[in-house]
Amino acid sequence: MVPQVRRTSDSMEKPAYGLGVIQERRPNMDLSKISTPDLVQELSKREGVEEFMLEPYQQIKIVVGDNTHIDYGPAVILKIQD
Repeated sequence: MVPQVRRTSDSMEKPAYGLGVIQERRPNMDLSKISTPDLVQELSKREGVEEFMLEPYQQIKIVVGDNTHIDYGPAVILKIQD
């Protein structure tokens, strides 16, 4: 079974990249207090983000150059390109 891919809409407003930019706008914002599911949900809405959802026991293989990583679901993987 192939992982599900959800592509984001290109019509969404472009987000501010880098924590430095976020901290300049909201100096008291503490991202450590936000739950992981909430962070993933917000990031998955952003332009340039693809979400891959793996079912339990579904295998994924990630190859970067000479490095290979094999793992199994359940998992949510975000591909973020800015």
